[in-house]
Amino acid sequence: MLEIYFSASKTLEHLRSGPCGPFLDGFAGALERQGYGPDTAVRYLRAAAHIGHVMAGRDASVSDIDLAAFEQHLRSCRCPRAKGGRRNHHTIYGARLFRRHLEKIGVCKPAVAAMRPAEPQLVTGFKAWLNKHRGASDATIELYARDAISFMAALGADPTHWCPADIRCYFMTRASTCGRGTIEKMTTSLRAFLRYVAMQGHCLTGLDNAVPAYAHWQLAEMPRYLSAEQVSRLIAACDGDAGARRRDRAIVLLLARLGLRAGDVAQLRLIDIEWQAGPLRVTGKSRHEVRLPLPQDVGDAVAALVSAFLEHLEDQRHNAAVTRNVRLAAIKSFFRFLEYRQPAALDQVRRVLAIPFKKTDTRLVPYLRREELQALLDAPDPATRDGIRDRAMLHLAVCAGLRVSELTGLTIDNIDISSMSIRVVGKGRRERALPLWKPAASALRAWLSIRGKVAAPEVFISARGEPLTDGASPIYSSSTPRPLPVNSLGSRRSAYRLMCSGTPAR
Repeated sequence: MLEIYFSASKTLEHLRSGPCGPFLDGFAGALERQGYGPDTAVRYLRAAAHIGHVMAGRDASVSDIDLAAFEQHLRSCRCPRAKGGRRNHHTIYGARLFRRHLEKIGVCKPAVAAMRPAEPQLVTGFKAWLNKHRGASDATIELYARDAISFMAALGADPTHWCPADIRCYFMTRASTCGRGTIEKMTTSLRAFLRYVAMQGHCLTGLDNAVPAYAHWQLAEMPRYLSAEQVSRLIAACDGDAGARRRDRAIVLLLARLGLRAGDVAQLRLIDIEWQAGPLRVTGKSRHEVRLPLPQDVGDAVAALVSAFLEHLEDQRHNAAVTRNVRLAAIKSFFRFLEYRQPAALDQVRRVLAIPFKKTDTRLVPYLRREELQALLDAPDPATRDGIRDRAMLHLAVCAGLRVSELTGLTIDNIDISSMSIRVVGKGRRERALPLWKPAASALRAWLSIRGKVAAPEVFISARGEPLTDGASPIYSSSTPRPLPVNSLGSRRSAYRLMCSGTPAR
């Protein structure tokens, strides 16, 4: 499996000859199954090989991998072949993933988890308050709780003994070993915790003012930003037909056009998009909900998505152009429905409606000659109940040129016995009255005489008194002579030719 990520034979030989060599192929396969990118996987594999050499230098086997010792070694690593395996987050995390892989296959024993001290009741209530009343995310709650636990461990578990001088001293001590970002987060978390404790009545009010602000010159320079040209290049970098490219383009457009935070985009759900009205519902910090209009670029992406779907039908599912046009017709029908109900989406609707249909070959519809048609009508056995029914159905289909759905949906109320005509409601709810030839009228009378009284209003029923389905029609029945080109459209064309000749089938 290493050949997936490395092509040089010398590199492969070096990796497989090391202490961790027997396990690197399996680790590479695990990384591929988990969806890691090639560059990241290479770093993790080099880190796995690196930790093997470090353990060998300490006279330890692969089963005795010590992540703490490896991290300590990285602080002064001078290994000559540790390409991409020196100290960085990829190296440490890759070594951790490799140990988990070894534990999974039984090479290393699972590390004994350290017993975490019990969380103070005050911190538990603080976390619940952040979640319920402040709408903080899980990551923010964990960060605030960690600072609160460290604070209580230093100043004591009894808030009544806390004083401003001790709070300030604790903060300054911690800040001396932290960077700017950590200090700012600690300032916010400690102030929030002290306000909560004071609100609960466990300490004096105003202690949050004892936490000093971090002195940095926020307005000394303009905030960093991207120019319009840079934003355009960033969006253009996400062009492509791949699913990941389309996803990245949508994310960048939401960030650039609506000014959303990365967390806001990551938490978006399908139900947050109001497809009918057009706006996007975003829940930001402190559960503050806003409704923002979808940008025009997103509307363009809708039309591009429809085109990509049509290409997928032809390229991936190997559908014919006729099937592609049927799907496009259904999509256009839906967007015509939106056109008059959602004026705000008119531009997007028109872009979709402008997608053209593909030209297809127009084939001649097969039909039956007079001899074949007569063979079809004579196929049912007139001595049986089903044969009488099927004969009546075939005569009606040929005489009136009915579709299968029109034939099976014909009801008793649609038949005028006195004039021997039928009333049919076809596509588009168009109603038409059709007279019957004498052979068709005779076949229909024969069926009605033995049909009996049943609850179903349909003319043609099964032996159990239930309406027939389209598939049970004699047009598709196995008793129909083959290989005659018999189908609904073929029978309608055959009926048309007989009408033109003026000679009914008997």
